[in-house]
Amino acid sequence: MSIAISIILPTQFSRRWHAELIDHLRQSGHRIRVSSSFNGTTSGLDHILVFESLRFGPGLASRAKIPLDGEHEAPDLIINLSERDSAQNIPTLSILFDGYHTLDATARGVLTGGQPVVQVLLDGQPIGTARPMVSERIWLTRALNDILIRTLDLLERCIREFAGGRTTPQPLVAAKSSTALTAAYWLGIAPKLAHRLFLKLRYKPFHWRVGYRFHPEPLAGLGFDSTATGYATLPAPPWEELPEDGSRFYADPFPVEVNGRYLLFVEDFPHATQKGVIAVAEANDDGTFGTPRVVLEEPFHLSYPQVFAHDGDFWMIPETAGGRDLYLYRAEQFPDRWVRHAVLIADTPLSDATLLQHDGRFWLFAADGGRGSSSDAMLVFHAKTLAGPFLPHLANPILIDQASARPAGAFILGGPFPVLPVQDGTSGYGSGMGLVDITELNLNHVRIGPVRPLDTPGWRCEFKHTTNRAGRLEVVDGVVRQPR
Repeated sequence: MSIAISIILPTQFSRRWHAELIDHLRQSGHRIRVSSSFNGTTSGLDHILVFESLRFGPGLASRAKIPLDGEHEAPDLIINLSERDSAQNIPTLSILFDGYHTLDATARGVLTGGQPVVQVLLDGQPIGTARPMVSERIWLTRALNDILIRTLDLLERCIREFAGGRTTPQPLVAAKSSTALTAAYWLGIAPKLAHRLFLKLRYKPFHWRVGYRFHPEPLAGLGFDSTATGYATLPAPPWEELPEDGSRFYADPFPVEVNGRYLLFVEDFPHATQKGVIAVAEANDDGTFGTPRVVLEEPFHLSYPQVFAHDGDFWMIPETAGGRDLYLYRAEQFPDRWVRHAVLIADTPLSDATLLQHDGRFWLFAADGGRGSSSDAMLVFHAKTLAGPFLPHLANPILIDQASARPAGAFILGGPFPVLPVQDGTSGYGSGMGLVDITELNLNHVRIGPVRPLDTPGWRCEFKHTTNRAGRLEVVDGVVRQPR
C-alpha cells in the first residue's frame, strides 16, 4: 500500500543509509518528501569513518549530501531521523540505536563486545526490534554496514505494517552505557589487529567436523533433556567422528533412515577448491561410517543438504546461495544421482532453507543470504505444492536476531508446536545452537517463541551450527581450533 511519507534528516549528519532508505521507499511506490532539521558538528565517528574509507571506501554510515524537496502533500507518516522531536500531530517513526538516536553508542558497543539493539518507535512506542549480528569488532565501516542493512530491513517492514494497520507494540529496550568512542577505537585498534594476526598465524582456518552416535532406541518427542537454561543432548554413547584426511572438511550433517539402512548426507568442502559439494556416507554393520562419496556438484557452492521423502520419492533442498536461486532436487537413483526438479525461489540468495509441512501448505524458513550478515534475518516463504512457486511472507523479515534467525537443522515435530533448531551467532558464526517453537504460522502471522540454548555435552567442539536425527542416529557438527 502506497502512502505519503515525510522524512526529516539532520542535514549535517545525513548519511548514505538515509539516501538508500529514500530510494527503497520511492521504488516501493511511496510518495516521499525530504526535509532537514538542523545543522550540527562533525562527530568522532565521522573522523573514524573517513580514516577507514582509505581502505574500504565509504560505508552506509558515511556522510552524504541528500537533496531536499519542496512542498508536498500532507504526509500520512513522518520518519524523523534527526535528534529533535517532531512537533507535528502526525504519526511519526523514529529509530533508537542502543537507546540513542545517533550511531555513536552502537559504534562504541561494537568495539567493546556489545550486542547492538535497533528499535523503531511509532510516536515513542516500539513497534519493531532488531538484534543484528556483528562479526567484525575492529573496522566500524564493516560492522555498521551490517547493522544498517538490518535497520533498513526493519524500517521497511514497520512501514508496511503501519500502512496496513498491523503494528504491534513491543517493550522498550533500555539505553546502554558506553565508553568514549574515539578513545575506544584508537586505543584498541593496534592490539586487536595484532591479536587477529596472531590467530591467523597460529591456527588453521576453521575446519569443521561431523559427530554421530547411535542411541539404543529411536529418539522420541523432542529428544533433548531440559536444563536450567534450555536443553541439552541426552546422555548416550560417546560421539564418534566422521573420518576425514585433513584435505577437506565435512559439515551440515543430515541423516536418513531407509528400512533400517542409515545414510548421512554432508557438505564436503575440499580446501583445494574452496567450494562445497554434497556427499553421502553409509553406516556399516558395526555402526561406523566410511568415507563419504560425492553425489551432487554444481558450479557454485553447495551445503546444508536437507534430504527427505515425499510422495514416494527422495528430495533434497541444499543451500545454493552462491547460485542465487534455491533449487529442489529429486533423486533419480537414490542416494547417488540427483537432478534439478524445480526452482523454488528465484534470484534470492538464502542460507540454510529448511522445509516444513504445516496446515496443508509447504513452508521454507531461511536466513537472508544477500546483503549484510547471512545469520541474523529470518525469511519465510510458502507454497501450495512442494515444487512451488514459493511466495514471500507478508511479514518478512520475520525476525532480525543474531541468536535465532538462521536454521540449524530440520524441524522437530510431534509436540504442541513445530520446533526449529537455530544457530546462535551471539559470539560469532557457529558459536552455538538453540531451539525455538513456531507458535503461530499462517499467511498473516509468524510467531516464534524465545530461543532456548542447546548444549551438547560430550561433543568436543566448542563451535557448532547443525543438529539432526533420524531413527536411532543423532548427528552434530563443530569446530575446534587446529594449530598450524
